[in-house]
Amino acid sequence: MKRYLITTADERSWVFDQPVLFLGEWCRRYDRKHIWSRMDAVVAEPYILRKSEQEKEILYLEAVKSRLLDEMISALNSLHQTDHDKRYWEIVIGHWLQVYVPVMYNRYKTLEKAIKHYDISSALVMDVKQDLCIATDSTQVIWSCDQDLWNHVCYSELLQWMSEIRLDRMVLKPGAAENSFKNDHNNRFSLTKKRQIMDRLSSVFMQKNDAFIINSYLPAKSAIKLNLSLYQFPQIWNSYNFDRATANVLQRKALSLNAEGLSGVEQYIFLKVLHHIPTCYLEGYKKLVQKTKQVNWPSEPKFIFTSNNFHSDEVFKVWLASKVEQGVPYFAGQHGNNYETRFDSKFCPEVSTSDKFLTWGWEQNIGKDVPAFIFKIAGKKRRFDPLGGLLLIELHHPHLSSPFDECHEFSFYQEEQFLFANSLPKNIHQKLIVRLHHDYKKFPWMEEKRWKDSSPDTVLETGNLPIDQLISRSRLIVHSYDSTGILETLALNIPTLCFWNNEFKHVLLSAQPSYELLKAAGIYQSSAEDAVRFIADNWDNLDEWWFSKQTQEARENFCSRFARTTKKPIRLLKQLLIAPVA
Repeated sequence: MKRYLITTADERSWVFDQPVLFLGEWCRRYDRKHIWSRMDAVVAEPYILRKSEQEKEILYLEAVKSRLLDEMISALNSLHQTDHDKRYWEIVIGHWLQVYVPVMYNRYKTLEKAIKHYDISSALVMDVKQDLCIATDSTQVIWSCDQDLWNHVCYSELLQWMSEIRLDRMVLKPGAAENSFKNDHNNRFSLTKKRQIMDRLSSVFMQKNDAFIINSYLPAKSAIKLNLSLYQFPQIWNSYNFDRATANVLQRKALSLNAEGLSGVEQYIFLKVLHHIPTCYLEGYKKLVQKTKQVNWPSEPKFIFTSNNFHSDEVFKVWLASKVEQGVPYFAGQHGNNYETRFDSKFCPEVSTSDKFLTWGWEQNIGKDVPAFIFKIAGKKRRFDPLGGLLLIELHHPHLSSPFDECHEFSFYQEEQFLFANSLPKNIHQKLIVRLHHDYKKFPWMEEKRWKDSSPDTVLETGNLPIDQLISRSRLIVHSYDSTGILETLALNIPTLCFWNNEFKHVLLSAQPSYELLKAAGIYQSSAEDAVRFIADNWDNLDEWWFSKQTQEARENFCSRFARTTKKPIRLLKQLLIAPVA
């Protein structure tokens, strides 16, 4: 049976008078079920692969990114009349490429699979001004991946490239497209009065050769102590906004990289990447460089250290890259979990471009990886209530930026959360609080409504209370995904339980023994049902389980590699930062 292809949840591109094929679950918004449930519709099979196949594809994508970066260095230097080296450009655009390549690969493969396996009659293409779909910076790229109109345009370009099916066209009314894109991200570094004061004080007391430390991931008190240990005024630096540039579509159409000998998705990426590159790297690059000359940061820092700003702070990245070219040492700190546990986390620009990468305990490359400690809880004390409640900490819907269909996977995750809550004994369920991720409202998954419909008696916490306060009121913390939160509660020796789908399939072989010890000790449970049974059996004597020899040894083994603590964190960190680069 022929079906009309629908690629997003934007109902302006839907038809209702013939059978349709939804390209993925993201097309069917939960609050529109009364519409799509009455349609003659099927959902295309998701683009997912077995673990061994995923690893091959990830290695392939890393090779594509590496070749792409090499080609872009020459192109960008030529366009901007510069002569920057590979390290410079990897610092500046490396994280954007980490998102862009998997996204384009996913959209291409998703569409390719649908065309191959289904009899598609046609699809609708909405005509949109092309410059509206070009992001300003890497942050907007990440959020654009979740927007219906951006994805519709992306799939439309691919459909026209593939020329496989008939396309109907619709011209949007003026303003209709503009309202679909959020362009307020450029104000995300606006400062509160307190931060403005700290920024001015930092500038006043700064010396030109002070170490520049921004977003170290240390708690505020520990960050101040680190500055003092380095004999400099405690500096709390803030990021800078920059002037947004408009995309020059005509100029971009004339740009492309050499795609000779390439085919399929790789050819498409090489030919289109300069059409899609954020404006801050092309039209707005010179203004971005000029902005870096106006910042009130040390002009000759003895070193630069961050655990965060290397990702999407465009002003910082260009400033950092220029300082690195001048010979300033650059140290990056671990940003959350999964660095030495997931296969796809092995290829991070902050690791490859830094002089030292300070980890939370592990060491893969001697000389480059420097074992430190878990920065986020430095100086914190253990706080939980042995007679308190049960706290379930949730994951938000993932950004649609993976090479594989994570929306499909998340639907299974959500159902498992409902199963966990609804299966708890009544006396424990009454003490359950489900903490929704602080970013959940930014996604169209409608978690509050889903919880209300599927588990109406469950108490939700939607971000009004600090997570530390919720933990301090609980006797057991349950993490339903492999998260940074697990590392924090384990390191603080707070009773912790975790469960998620697919057990340890996402975990590197080298890390699996530590996870297996967690499982043997009961800290990890293989399913929601297993977690419920364990909690029911141990609810009244959690201390006996948690402080048993087996549990504590498993916790200590795991933390020694992935969430190390130390009695004198600032002294250790200072030693690591001032030690000569190998």
